[in-house]
Amino acid sequence: MNNLLFRVLWKRKSKWELVFASIGFLIGMFLFLFCLQVYLDMDYIFNSGLSREKQLDYLIISKKVELGTTTIIDPAFHEEEIKEIKSQSFVKDLGLVLPNAFEAQAVVDVFGRGFRTELFFEAVPDEFLDVIPENWEWEEGETRLPVMISRDFLLLYNFGFSQARGFPLVSEDLIKSVPITVEIRGRGAGQRFKAQVAGLSDRVASILVPYTFMKWANEKYGINKNLSPMRLIIAVKDRTDPEIVRFIESSNYETSKEKLRLSDAGFTIKIILGILGLIGIFLIILALVVFLTTFRLIILKNVFEIRLLLDLGYRSGDLVKTIVSVFAILLLIITIVDSVFLLLAVNFFHNFLTGNGIGIAQTFGFQLITTGLLIIAFVFFVNYLGLLRIVKKNYF
Repeated sequence: MNNLLFRVLWKRKSKWELVFASIGFLIGMFLFLFCLQVYLDMDYIFNSGLSREKQLDYLIISKKVELGTTTIIDPAFHEEEIKEIKSQSFVKDLGLVLPNAFEAQAVVDVFGRGFRTELFFEAVPDEFLDVIPENWEWEEGETRLPVMISRDFLLLYNFGFSQARGFPLVSEDLIKSVPITVEIRGRGAGQRFKAQVAGLSDRVASILVPYTFMKWANEKYGINKNLSPMRLIIAVKDRTDPEIVRFIESSNYETSKEKLRLSDAGFTIKIILGILGLIGIFLIILALVVFLTTFRLIILKNVFEIRLLLDLGYRSGDLVKTIVSVFAILLLIITIVDSVFLLLAVNFFHNFLTGNGIGIAQTFGFQLITTGLLIIAFVFFVNYLGLLRIVKKNYF
């Protein structure tokens, strides 16, 4: 850097404009990049950190039944309603939850104490199950019947029903070995099956049988062959999409409130991050304008001295290099300080997530580093091109 040219340019110029612009740029960069990191972390938690199958969230919806109304609500979903739901932007796939249209009873013998109970069955397509047990397939003519129950049902039995009746607790492995006789009846006929719990589901709160069995049994023993489904299972693309809540509420449907709270929380987080990110971008742009204005004033306030130096043999390129060198050093300092603040803030945020049982990678994301470098490069080259334009306009 030419010391004489440096002293000429800065001798009558206050440094406070650059200081305030640098602080604004630092804060803007920090806000924008931190919001980007939080957004990437949230996306990892909700989606990317899971397998492709689990990136989709599943909702089971039904029509809302309200007391105190004189209107008779048809609880079944018909073809037009199913098409409307499937056409929604947040729906990735949709499956019918088929109910049994026949009578069903189960006879269970546990520890020498047997009981008989009425049953209900449902079936969903295999691609909507969270787990597909071994020997889950069923073909017409088989007398065995694989059954899947909700894990919540086992918990209710162990800590509710069994306590009241004096039955022992049942483990997951034990319940899979309990023989169950299932009797189905309808249309003046019936049949027995040797059923066995093949697995437990965390996704569907029901007693599930293979889809092929349900279609066959409804066709042969169902009182109403054309029974429409009263529940649907849908795979949603983004569980935080606020459109899910709006559609379900406006259509008078209902589903798990916990899943809807997740959608509301995700939408709120996105709004907050978006606002903070926009503030960061505004501060970056404002700092860029101040930088350009400051460098322009430096040149214009030293017109006589600069022309004299040019007459003495200095080149206009020396003028640009001197100012750009100062700006490059300033950007380097800002980058280092911003990196330290970001590292501390991101580590604090990651530790907070880990402390609440949410695992997350403890490093900057590639997108964060790339974005930061691109912003620095953009601001540098905009100022460089702006300086060239000012110098050419005033000294050529």
